[in-house]
Amino acid sequence: MKPSITTAIVSLVPNAAFSIDELSVINWQCALKKPTKNQIDAELLRLEKAYIVKTAKDRIINSYRTDMNLLTAGYNDLEQKTWQTQIEQAKLYVANNLAITPAFDALTIARGTTKAALAPNIIAKASALELASLTLTGKYQKLIADIDLIAASTTTTQAALDAVVW
Repeated sequence: MKPSITTAIVSLVPNAAFSIDELSVINWQCALKKPTKNQIDAELLRLEKAYIVKTAKDRIINSYRTDMNLLTAGYNDLEQKTWQTQIEQAKLYVANNLAITPAFDALTIARGTTKAALAPNIIAKASALELASLTLTGKYQKLIADIDLIAASTTTTQAALDAVVW
């Protein structure tokens, strides 16, 4: 939620009881000193900056999630849960074709193929998925770092953050 004068005051004086009318604080009911207009304005700027930075990060995170989900589109969750076992046992088989691989055995029998035919395909698909996901992760990390760099500036602007695109 975009920050308001109310959120700025609450940030400065938590638990303060007050009301606002025409952008000025009225009916201050708190033992603590009422914040000055300058304090409220400064806090509002800080909160607005935090808001636009979070919004920029959320935009990048959502794009990252969308693209990561596209990598596994077409594969249901139940199948994906077997991938680690498939990969481990396919690699074990390639390293030693006499290795005990019960899950991989069951998979090859159910698919009507051989371990020798299936193992390279599983390993190749796993490697391609890993490379693609790491490429997306690297891009995500770079863009978040770019946003953090912009946020560290005293002149952070919405335009500068909007220039960081997926």
